[in-house]
Amino acid sequence: MRNLLRFLIEHHFLLLFLFLETIAFMLLVRFNSFQSAQVFKIRHAVTGRISQVSTSFLNYLSLEEQNKKLKEENARLYNSLSLTRYSLKDESFIDSISSEYFRFIPANIIGNSVNKQYNFITLDKGSLHGIKPDMGVVGPDGLIGVVKTVSKHFCTVVPVLNRELFPNARIKNSNYFGYIEWPGTNYQKVKLKDIPLHALINIGDTIETSGITARFPPGILIGQVIDVEIEKGVNFNISVKLSTDFKKLSHVWIIDNVLKEERLKLEYPVTYD
Repeated sequence: MRNLLRFLIEHHFLLLFLFLETIAFMLLVRFNSFQSAQVFKIRHAVTGRISQVSTSFLNYLSLEEQNKKLKEENARLYNSLSLTRYSLKDESFIDSISSEYFRFIPANIIGNSVNKQYNFITLDKGSLHGIKPDMGVVGPDGLIGVVKTVSKHFCTVVPVLNRELFPNARIKNSNYFGYIEWPGTNYQKVKLKDIPLHALINIGDTIETSGITARFPPGILIGQVIDVEIEKGVNFNISVKLSTDFKKLSHVWIIDNVLKEERLKLEYPVTYD
């Protein structure tokens, strides 16, 4: 405080001069149209330039994140080129990850919810694009859900964040499988149930689709283990952090298992008699 007072006393003439100059300049601009127009032009140019630089910087940060996502997706596609046949007609592709064949149909999200007990996602693809109920849906970062209802141009998806969906899952390191259950609270966490106590599991283990059902190919990422508890002395109750951020999700792929009907005829022959 003493230094501030000393500075004001030593430079009070200069400060007074600058204060009077500022008032004079404000009066000049206010009561003279030419000077007012020039000042407005300069101010507009400066603020426009600042806004341009700020926008460019924010776009650059966003572009970096998008490029990272594209690189990750390209890497996954590159690693599966020997197993993949592309169809340029509908921008889908057929993937022979195991003994089954899957066609991945791209779709955009036009409706989404994450804060309810029974969330739904709406996509811009329907029966005209070959979409049927019970098809699996995946995103850039892993498992999304299952198609529920279909119209000509749209379909709804029951995501992992819905208490009615229990997709099969396995521990990547040990292949022990169970099912995923969403408690209905945190949109970033789910539970892996029905894993026996003799299974080897550690914090950080990867959880992925098991391929037991015909909806999904095996090996699609679900998330990582963040906590392990014992449930009723029989099985593990495992907390899993989802790999997909459902609040940032914008595009997905709908999975058409080309050999699904053939498989189901073998597994459930009575249904098809």
